[in-house]
Amino acid sequence: MSDTCLACGYPTMTARTVPFEFRHGHKVGRIQDSQTVCRTCDTICYVGEQASRHERAVAASIREMDGLLTPEELRDTRVKNGFLPAQLETMLCIAPKTWARWERGKVPQSKAADALIRLLTA
Repeated sequence: MSDTCLACGYPTMTARTVPFEFRHGHKVGRIQDSQTVCRTCDTICYVGEQASRHERAVAASIREMDGLLTPEELRDTRVKNGFLPAQLETMLCIAPKTWARWERGKVPQSKAADALIRLLTA
């Protein structure tokens, strides 16, 4: 990681972990967020794996708030029932690679999709 800020040009970038709050519908979620910040101009950016960790943490928090299946439960359900990701994408009318994003924990499934998955695999 370069310690030079792209916004102000000063070599004052540093990594930090801070509370991060986000809205999900009418609910508020909170995670501990790893980010990189400029001590001179307060520009915040995500470097390396920070963005992926941020996405996974927010998605996990949303899943918990909504009572959705976890990525591990999605994978176990798919494998137990002998489905390929593409087959589930077709059955659920979702875009290609969506199931993989759900299983990797990058994006939470909707409540409706979660309910259909539970019905399909019951």
